[in-house]
Amino acid sequence: MGAQDGAVPIHLRTRLAVLVMAAVLLIPIGQSSLRGIDHILTCSERVQTPFQVILSDGIPIVTGSFALEQGDPVLLCGGLAVEISVGPSSERDVTVFATLRNESIVDWYGTVDLSVGDVRVPIDLGRVPSGSSLEESIDLSLGEGVTEFSGALLIGP
Repeated sequence: MGAQDGAVPIHLRTRLAVLVMAAVLLIPIGQSSLRGIDHILTCSERVQTPFQVILSDGIPIVTGSFALEQGDPVLLCGGLAVEISVGPSSERDVTVFATLRNESIVDWYGTVDLSVGDVRVPIDLGRVPSGSSLEESIDLSLGEGVTEFSGALLIGP
């Protein structure tokens, strides 16, 4: 039996097997998503800042409530305080501010994964050194009516 009988040469079969194995090993990488973050994720916690923005005739009205208990501020991921707020924007409908205060003894890289209605918007905070804080803002255009906001803190070393 030789190549004349329609059999695939051994060197071609070997290369094909290597390509198939490489493709199988790359499936998890192709199906993964960093969700807009650029650091290794070691902690993810929900940010408790419920509010809504009602856009009526192009004027944003912010509503919400959050009950604070007496004592220490709520710390996430072992020493991080996150505050999400909304204000007027000169370019779009609203500006969303994400502030991260690092009260731990180590530096962290942070992203706030903001859910605006059905759309996820990552706000990259970058490196936040120990004992400091960082604020980032993003201008958003909203549709008419009520838009709900929620967020999650995505932290890594």
